Amino acid sequence: MSFGLQTFDTGGDLLFSSPDALSGIFLGVYTTTGSASATYSITGIPGGANLRVLQVNPGSHDTAVGTDGSGNGTLIVTARLPAAPAARLSSVHAVFAISTTEPDFGVNITNSSGGRVISTLYPYPEFLGKITFSTTPTSSVQMFDDFPYWRYRHTTASTLGDGRTRMVLWKQPITSADVWFQGSRLGGTSYDCDIYCPTSLAGTYAMPEAYLFALDGFTPSAGFGLQVFNAAGALTFDSARGLLLPTSFPSQIGYPTTTGTINQYTGITALQGFTPAYSIPGFSFEQYTVAPPNTRNIRTEGLSRRTAQDRIDTKLIITLDSTDPGTLSGGFVRGNSASLMQVVVDTARYGG
Repeated sequence: MSFGLQTFDTGGDLLFSSPDALSGIFLGVYTTTGSASATYSITGIPGGANLRVLQVNPGSHDTAVGTDGSGNGTLIVTARLPAAPAARLSSVHAVFAISTTEPDFGVNITNSSGGRVISTLYPYPEFLGKITFSTTPTSSVQMFDDFPYWRYRHTTASTLGDGRTRMVLWKQPITSADVWFQGSRLGGTSYDCDIYCPTSLAGTYAMPEAYLFALDGFTPSAGFGLQVFNAAGALTFDSARGLLLPTSFPSQIGYPTTTGTINQYTGITALQGFTPAYSIPGFSFEQYTVAPPNTRNIRTEGLSRRTAQDRIDTKLIITLDSTDPGTLSGGFVRGNSASLMQVVVDTARYGG
């Protein structure tokens, strides 16, 4: 390296290299309650085209980006209006920017393309560790309403990130089998990874791995290194911490609109050339009858699998159908189903 900043851990392994880092400053977490709509103006971001919005928790909202009258990028979160107000769920979004306008003070470092990689204003998400799962499930449930699938839940006990807002990136194994994945559930002391497949395939599949990042609660490390703070004294960079270092923000995948259909997304260049981990936004919708005595309820959820180095498939599966008679007259959706923004990292930076 002939220019820039590199940081290493105590074992001499490279943690950060400013010339090679992708432009992708983390701006913060935005939580919008289920019944509310909101527009967030984000100072220092030259227009909405520079924002990258990741769904951390699927809720009953639609999102868009824009630009306010002062030229700042805006995140626009609009509440959907389901028939049952109680069904409205809060949404959590992690927002990044590929270009920022920084003040004329502090430490601001760019990559070889001129994009901002260290900011005086905004923090880096902190890498907490990797979660692995036993191939032996902790529970199993037959999906009677979507034969022949069973849900095999694999749970790992861990307190990593307890009390902090977290984002999980998944390293999915490559498979062409009828094996589907769902793994966005987080708990204070445990993490779940759900596999859906016919019972004949139980125990034959490889397990995904979860790479866990904290989006808040940043505290300075002890010892030596470089630390950057904003004007309020909050930590924005710590060379001794593992950091979220995105390689790209693709927005190619989505979920089908009906069950029985598989969406195939091939040639995803963001997954080529290394072993990736990436976010997989959750999606589900429910339909129901509003009034008794007919109280039918159907829940459908989005699943995914990785079938090649650069290919992700998605499908919907019915996880609940009460089978009571009645006309479906209400419903609500959690998450978004199309053009889903993802963040991708190279797992070699985090222990492979």
